[in-house]
Amino acid sequence: MSLTPTDLTKIKKLVNTIVNPRFESIDERFGKIDERFGKIDERFDGVDRRFGKIDERFDGVDRRFEKIEEKIDGLPTRDEFLTKMDEVITELQATRQEQVFISHRTFDLEDRVSALEKGNPKHP
Repeated sequence: MSLTPTDLTKIKKLVNTIVNPRFESIDERFGKIDERFGKIDERFDGVDRRFGKIDERFDGVDRRFEKIEEKIDGLPTRDEFLTKMDEVITELQATRQEQVFISHRTFDLEDRVSALEKGNPKHP
């Protein structure tokens, strides 16, 4: 048994009255979902911008650390520093010993000059 044109027309009307409204409802729901996804996309765009700013800040911090590392690399190592300090302290000790020796010689010379001055009648 085959369908008649009248049957086909009735089927079309039934589809239009039953199925099409459901598809329209589904289309509306998908439209709302699309709107929500659009809003979510906008939010993620905002989050992406914020992460971009954070990345820029971290890049700035990285550059600062690189500059600090360059400065630190120019500093002597602990052993180099201590070796140099040993040299400086040794030189300082030698200078102090020299100063003590010179001051003793100065006092000795002053005593000798004073004795000579006392023995010289022309000196007041």
